[in-house]
Amino acid sequence: SSGINAYPEYSAYIDAICVCDLQGTIYGSSNRNVFCPDQNVAKEFVSDLQKGQFQSMSSLINGTKFIKVRCDTEQLVARGGTRMMYATLCNTICVMIMSEDTDGSKSKSTNANKAFGNLVAYYKSSGY
Repeated sequence: SSGINAYPEYSAYIDAICVCDLQGTIYGSSNRNVFCPDQNVAKEFVSDLQKGQFQSMSSLINGTKFIKVRCDTEQLVARGGTRMMYATLCNTICVMIMSEDTDGSKSKSTNANKAFGNLVAYYKSSGY
């Protein structure tokens, strides 16, 4: 897979995509070194989304501690320093993205959330 670059309309805002099944088994990540939760964390995110509430307030992903700032049955949002993580459930998969604001991109994560919505709509319309 060519990772996020396969989605040029999203690649300016999304630094990494990770997809797992609804049991938390990771199917793949566009950049494992930057963003790939382990199976226990992925399983926790799926459960959080299914219940619409946090099980814990934070999760460690690739050495970054992400603090969960919002969770309902539609979307989980977490922040780790300059990184934002968004997750949502489709019919058969959980899609997660990570976006990192840098000095020149203070609003990158806001645009990433919008791009994420479009990406999720694509997955859902494709039957996932």
